[in-house]
Amino acid sequence: MLKKIFDFNFVKNVNLAPLKWALFCLLSSITLLVCGSDSYAQNSGANISARIDFGVNIFTPHFKFDEIDFTSVKKVLESDTKNLPVRAFMLSSYVNNIAGGTKSINESALELEKVLSFILLRYDPQRSETCFDRGYLYMIIANLGYQNYNSRIYALMALCDMAALLQQEPLNPYYHLFYTVVYASLKDQDISEFKLYDPLEELKKSLSFEVTDPQFHYIVGSTFLAVAQNSPDIHQLAYAEFMQSVKLAPKNKALKEKVFKNLIELLTEYDERKIKKPLWLEESAYLYLIEKDQDSAAAHNNLGYLYTMSNTKLDAGLEHCKKAIALDPNNPVYLHSLGCAYYKNRDIKKAVATLKKAYSLNPELKEVHEHLSEIYLQMNDNESAVRHLEFLFAQDTTDALINNNYAYVLSEANLKLETALNCSLNAVKAEPDNAVYLDTLAWAYFKNFMLKEAFETIEKAIKIDPALGALYMHKGDFLFFDDKISEALDNYNRGFMLDPAFPGAVENIAMLKSIKALRDKLGAMKKSFPKVQQVVCQDEKGVKRPFSYDEYDFYFHKLFEQAGFEPVKFEAVKSAKKPLKISSEQAASDAGAAVKPPENGQDSRKKLLNDENSVGEDIMKFMNTTGEVIFYDKTFEVILKSTVETSINGGAKSTPENEINKTSAEIKLK
Repeated sequence: MLKKIFDFNFVKNVNLAPLKWALFCLLSSITLLVCGSDSYAQNSGANISARIDFGVNIFTPHFKFDEIDFTSVKKVLESDTKNLPVRAFMLSSYVNNIAGGTKSINESALELEKVLSFILLRYDPQRSETCFDRGYLYMIIANLGYQNYNSRIYALMALCDMAALLQQEPLNPYYHLFYTVVYASLKDQDISEFKLYDPLEELKKSLSFEVTDPQFHYIVGSTFLAVAQNSPDIHQLAYAEFMQSVKLAPKNKALKEKVFKNLIELLTEYDERKIKKPLWLEESAYLYLIEKDQDSAAAHNNLGYLYTMSNTKLDAGLEHCKKAIALDPNNPVYLHSLGCAYYKNRDIKKAVATLKKAYSLNPELKEVHEHLSEIYLQMNDNESAVRHLEFLFAQDTTDALINNNYAYVLSEANLKLETALNCSLNAVKAEPDNAVYLDTLAWAYFKNFMLKEAFETIEKAIKIDPALGALYMHKGDFLFFDDKISEALDNYNRGFMLDPAFPGAVENIAMLKSIKALRDKLGAMKKSFPKVQQVVCQDEKGVKRPFSYDEYDFYFHKLFEQAGFEPVKFEAVKSAKKPLKISSEQAASDAGAAVKPPENGQDSRKKLLNDENSVGEDIMKFMNTTGEVIFYDKTFEVILKSTVETSINGGAKSTPENEINKTSAEIKLK
């Protein structure tokens, strides 16, 4: 398979620090950022905003207590108890200040709770907002105690406190969240035996409640990232929560920026770990960029190319590529993307023209050579296809990608098959777990008639990437060659579901279905032979007798009519075979009936077929020894040709079934 890559320069050029999820550092700054709404702007005042940077990471060694005006913060806290961001900052700073002194953690926590108890619990204790406040207080205390003293005892106490809250109010979404947050913050401790609830499951339960607080959804998303950093599925849940927070606070520009930053950091992390990025992650980043700047040619191009090469939203991909060209008409990279989009949308003429223009602007752009070679290959222009890949191969014979693509094109073009196999082996040696390279190697094995190795290699590729449709398409090719039509069709259907735009998929599936139907009909025709024999080989009185060519003609048509075929060239076939000359006496003796003189006056006639035990076999022989017979059904035609000239009564035995097997093996799937 040709592997297509594209450097998403926009993402790679973003200078961001690696993603580090220090959860409580994030939570404290997040609460200040996310809920920095109008109420905060009205209440904070210049005396606070001028002295406090609400974006600092509180739980770091670089935090400076002397920068905080505690008096002003306390006034804000007392004036509006609903202002959670300021309150969270106040709580964190106050406990840090005390814990950094001479008092113990118990004394610090007790003093904090006494000082703030009236403010935190002034609402109805049954209201979720009050529960949220107290739960948040426990969470802050637990985290500060853990970070300042790194004590397993305090970690377990905090976890038990949150478990108790969760047990008291299982329908409170905040407690499901806080339990997970506390557990995640203590994951370095050996507390597995105290895990009363599964933290990830508790976090998922919080999603079942209808919470309209944007901060809640943001913290849920952040917590998902903290507890399952290596799971793309959990990353998607986190992103959904981030977007829900944006939806609930559409005017909060700072929140949107933070969500976008999270996406970029995730993309950077995937790149650094060299793992495949989920489609939704890249799509989300580009959609955000386009929303922010409708005239970003790079964002339109990257999103269009992403849709194109992932075979999703092909129409939208083409439109985004067109938009990029409208903004930057002579950019060869964007022209390459547009050419690929045309190709995936089955506009081959525009695809070639666009890629040629990209080539004229930058002949060194290797992606253009790769895709032009792929298109020329589909157009059966093997010479042009190989020329573009040889250009790349000549520049770097060690590059795994170039070796892979060169091997694939040579294999498809049936040229230098031994070279193709060697190049493919080089690519797999460099990247043994690359499913695309393994697919090419399997194809090279197949073209070198090494069917066993082809099957083994394609199975290995499928285990590595079971969602790659081309793997099933090629496995279907191998099965078809191995005369396993039903299994081949199953693999083609599966591959088509995964990759509907795979070249030739629709045509090949139709062909396989037709071949299968043809075989079924031939099987039914074989079963009909005994019935024909009974009719042909006995007269009205039940006396068995031979039959003539005229009767053969009649029953031959009837037989194929039963099987659903139309032998449109039967007359030409029959006339092309010269009748055998035998004596009238011998014919009469063989026939056991009176012989009529020939109408043309010649001393010859059509030989009677007198072997009643081989009527079906004779029909088969007749089909395969008289030149050419074409059978038609609605979607398919197969030509059966005799390879050995034999007489009707003897010679090599050949059946339509065998001929189909030979013909099937020779058909080259696109």
